[in-house]
Parts: sequence; structure tokens; C-alpha cells
Amino acid sequence: CGRGPSACRRQGGRAAYLATPRPAAGWFLALWGLSLSVSYAASLLVTMLVVAAGGEQPANAVGDLVENGSVLGVLLAAVVLAPLLEEVAFRLPMSLRPWHVAIGTGAFASLFLPGMLGVSPGQWVVGPDNQAAASLVELGFGVVVVVGLGLALSHLTPLGRGEGSPLISPRVRFGVVAALTAVFAGAHLGNFSEFTWFLPAFIIPQALVGMVLAYVRVTRSWWMGVGIHGLNNGVAVGFALSTRAATSDTAQTLFGLGFLAM
Repeated sequence: CGRGPSACRRQGGRAAYLATPRPAAGWFLALWGLSLSVSYAASLLVTMLVVAAGGEQPANAVGDLVENGSVLGVLLAAVVLAPLLEEVAFRLPMSLRPWHVAIGTGAFASLFLPGMLGVSPGQWVVGPDNQAAASLVELGFGVVVVVGLGLALSHLTPLGRGEGSPLISPRVRFGVVAALTAVFAGAHLGNFSEFTWFLPAFIIPQALVGMVLAYVRVTRSWWMGVGIHGLNNGVAVGFALSTRAATSDTAQTLFGLGFLAM
């Protein structure tokens, strides 16, 4: 496929990667609109159902950060860093190319897994009192994972015709995409301050958005997914920043819905 990985689409067969046109700009707004619509519609529906069942909208740690943090810091973290790192960890490996898998796994292992498990490898090694050293240990751990796994997969994975595409069956590819999408949604449980019986329902929006971003990754490009993810977060952050001074119940409810959609 002479146009590079982003221009190849699987057309049946285990090794049939053919060049096909993939319009980027023409699809960007449509896919972003779909992602944003799914996210907010699901957030509203889940909130209505949970409240009707006797629950309440959960406290969101990310919402607290935005409500009290500096505007520049919030924008940088939510609109730039979070989408970039999450797309590296959860969507980059969907190509199943050895180094993509290695980089995504390293990012997940060092940036997301400790928070999901409540265990910090860095603090376990150097102790809880030296946060800077603990961060360096975790960074080093991620680099070791990337280099070691990348070299191993490069030698062990069968390669396609001139492009380095692993010859892996469509069923396995689908399984990887589905698993990464589920883990992406599950990672957002850490956004909430406490666990309740209805809390898993509040990551349904992330699961649906993850499906849209997975489709973008597989059929369009990784960078398009980063852009859509960043714009989604930007809408939520912009709305939250514009209403964080509001005190009415309606404004605060809409503020919460915005962050459930992130």
C-alpha cells in the first residue's frame, strides 16, 4: 500500500491491504458531531434514569478540578494532554503494529493502570514521601515496557507486504478494539469521588464515545481521533467554565452533565 498505513483499509483476506481514499476534513465535522451528540444524549438519559431510580448524580473529581483550577491549566490538561495521552494508550494500539502496541501499552501501564488499581509502582519503590522520584520511576517503567515490548513484537509478529502490518485475523482485531474501548470507558470510573451501585451506568457515555473514536481510528486516522476527543473535552470545559460562577440548581445540573460526557 503505497500511501502509508493511514491510507490502507483491510479488504478481506489476511494480507489484503489496498490503497483507498480516506477523506479527512470532509468527515471530521460529521464524526465530531456524532461523538458529541452521543456523549451528551447518553449523559442526559443515564442521569434521568438513575435519578428516577432513587440515585443521584455522582460527585465528579474532574468537575471539582475545573471548578476550582486555573483556566489555562484546565484547558491544557483537558483539551490537550488528556486527549493526546488517552488516544496514545487506548486507540494507537488498534493498528496492531508492533511499536504502536508497545507505545500504547507503556503509556497505559505507567499513566493509567496505577490509578485504576490504586497502586503506584513509583511510590512502592521509593516510598510515598518522594513524589518526584516516584514519577521518574514510573516514567522509566513505561520506557522499559515500550522498548522491551516493541523489540519483542517486532521480532515475533508476522509482517505484511512492505508495510509492517501484522497478519492477524479480523476476529482478533475486533477483539482488541472492543477490549480497548471497554478499558477506556472503565478508566473513567476514576473520575468519580466514590463508588455507588449506579456508578457504572455513568461511564456509558464514555463507552459510546469510545466506539465512535475506535471507528475513527480504524477507518480514518489516529490524529482525527485526537482532534475529535480534544474538541469534545473543549466543549465540556468551555461550558463548565462559563457556568462555574452560577449558583442555580439548573446551572449546576448542566455543569455536571458536561463532565459526565468527558
